[in-house]
Amino acid sequence: MIVRLSKILLLATIALWIALVAFGNLTDYGSNWPFVQHVLAMDTIFPHAGIQYRAIHSPLLQRGAYALIIAVETLVAALCWFGTWRLWR
Repeated sequence: MIVRLSKILLLATIALWIALVAFGNLTDYGSNWPFVQHVLAMDTIFPHAGIQYRAIHSPLLQRGAYALIIAVETLVAALCWFGTWRLWR
């Protein structure tokens, strides 16, 4: 019984954490937006790095990537809550 309760508590904690991250990204979109732009643009790697072709400079694609990140966070949180409920049941 203690192992089952531990699994439920762990999954509920993960679900809450991911839900809070997704909620934060939805309600304060601008907080992480500069970071996402910076990472996707790869603007701080070495000038002659061979991986610069992967950089994404298009604002439309950057916004799409950020929307996808938020959507996946929301989906994972929902699935974790569903799993918690199934374990509890």
